[in-house]
Amino acid sequence: GLFRWSEAVLVADHQADTAQGVFVAPNPAEVGAWRRVDSGDISLRWFGAKGDDVTDDTAAVAAATSLGPVYVPATSSYYSITSLTPAQQQNLYGPGEIRVGATRQEIWELRFLQLNSSSTPAQAHSRRVSL
Repeated sequence: GLFRWSEAVLVADHQADTAQGVFVAPNPAEVGAWRRVDSGDISLRWFGAKGDDVTDDTAAVAAATSLGPVYVPATSSYYSITSLTPAQQQNLYGPGEIRVGATRQEIWELRFLQLNSSSTPAQAHSRRVSL
């Protein structure tokens, strides 16, 4: 994606983005960083999530949700993760599907489609799916 330099990025902000999905700082101890230019919310893909039902996307979900609302793009399969906290779940929305746990008996279809004016999920819908 496109990044633009900003001296307004605080050290705590770019240090929180350990996967460098939004901020890339040349010096982690100094103010200022390259900030991703995008008009929407954070995308799970920016943090390396594959959504191929093979790759463990747990770290990508944790890194992305620590920064705010995260759009989960649709894939032909699932984003596979080992755990999901309620706080992380509240920050996810979009058409993508996330598989939580090691077996297909533990699939959660997450669809967070309605956003309010502050770009935070206004309504969260979770449905357990048994296969």
